[in-house]
Amino acid sequence: MNRITLRFGDGALEDRFIRDNLRSALTVVRMFLVSAAFLCALCGLIDPLSAPDEYHRIWAIRFGFVVMSLLSTVALTYTRMFLVYAQPILTAAMLTSGGGILLMIAISTGPAKETYYAGLVLVVIYGSSLLRLHHLNALAAALTLFATYQLIALEINPLPLRVLFSNDFFLSVSILVGTLSSYLQELYVRRSFVQQEMLLEGKARAERLHEAAEAANKAKSEFLGIISHELRTPLNAIIGFSDMMRQQMFGPLGGERYRTYAADIHDSGNHLLGIINTILDLSKAEAGRLGIDEAEIDPVEAVHNCLPMFRDEAEQAEIRIRVLPPARPFCIAADERLCRQIVINLVSNAVKFTPRGGSVTISFPSDDLGRRGIEVRDTGIGIAEKDLERVILPFVQVESSLNRNHGGTGLGLPLVKKITELHEGALLIDSRLGVGTVVTVWFPSRRILPPIERPTIERQVPGRQATERPLMRIAV
Repeated sequence: MNRITLRFGDGALEDRFIRDNLRSALTVVRMFLVSAAFLCALCGLIDPLSAPDEYHRIWAIRFGFVVMSLLSTVALTYTRMFLVYAQPILTAAMLTSGGGILLMIAISTGPAKETYYAGLVLVVIYGSSLLRLHHLNALAAALTLFATYQLIALEINPLPLRVLFSNDFFLSVSILVGTLSSYLQELYVRRSFVQQEMLLEGKARAERLHEAAEAANKAKSEFLGIISHELRTPLNAIIGFSDMMRQQMFGPLGGERYRTYAADIHDSGNHLLGIINTILDLSKAEAGRLGIDEAEIDPVEAVHNCLPMFRDEAEQAEIRIRVLPPARPFCIAADERLCRQIVINLVSNAVKFTPRGGSVTISFPSDDLGRRGIEVRDTGIGIAEKDLERVILPFVQVESSLNRNHGGTGLGLPLVKKITELHEGALLIDSRLGVGTVVTVWFPSRRILPPIERPTIERQVPGRQATERPLMRIAV
């Protein structure tokens, strides 16, 4: 932006500013033009007193020339031409108003000349400050009126030099004040326009980046879904054939080492299949294609059905897993497979991040809103408060890749969150470093059903031998 002219170097930006600024200021400009016409007409009441001999001619100038020119300018603001030639039209309005005052001074005698001189000062300040004139146009109009006043005061209707010098001083000050006011006003308006343009550009850029991110996320989800499907087909064959070899269905393999290898292939294949299924579910959830097949589920039974798969890992780490029965038995209307996925992911994380000799407790809390939940509490390493929001983001793990001591893909909690939201529930995580973590999945009251009638039992997952101390206990 030029410091003197205040015009933008970009022509397109300058044109847009002129157009937008003019449209936003039209109401104000019309109001000031009408006000100027009204004030000019109102001042006509003193013409018979200040110029009793010439007031008929002064009225002709005041009402027939000045007021009519101002009202004509108001009418022009409603035409398309005004949007193109606004500055010349407003400059002409200032010149005609001041020119009318100068004509009154030229034909007046006695003290009337001083009275109308005050009107010239008002025209300069009013036109420069209130009509949204460009400051250079306002300055040019004011200097034209000043020069014309010198001609009248010296040649047409002379004034004493002492009076002329005094009038010139005040008129010069009014020109300076009016031009400065016009300059500062336009500078402020232009800076506000630039800030608004920057905000709009930033918003548009943010929207473009958001759309690009959405497209990239959608493409990622679609890719993960496709690649997961493609991987599952050969992986199922690997698991199936390795299981047949492990069980020696068509005869002995030979060496014991081969049977061990077959078992390792089978276990690794199942582990990889679980990861692929998790990725597939998460990609479906992010793409909005993961549906639920509602059924009546007993959450306590669902938990017990999932726990055997953690028996070996828990026993090796001497981790005790307890299930506390709910105070009031209940069922939930939910997708059984997805609920199992919730339990598996939460218990898997709890066991994985709990040190040797720790414990994992599963309970079923309730609240005043009628909600029921599944809560998994561990005595593990915990999560820092600053990382609580990050752990529910896909593929995010709190520990760095250099010092990470635990495996995993970082998909467990994000998938639990997606499944919970699919059931209109809420996921809450409370954790303290070195103390442990409590993860609660709440189901809304509308999904809570009366319990299924069945006898209460006590179950215990047996240890490896009857004489061994059972490290994992399941109490009902």
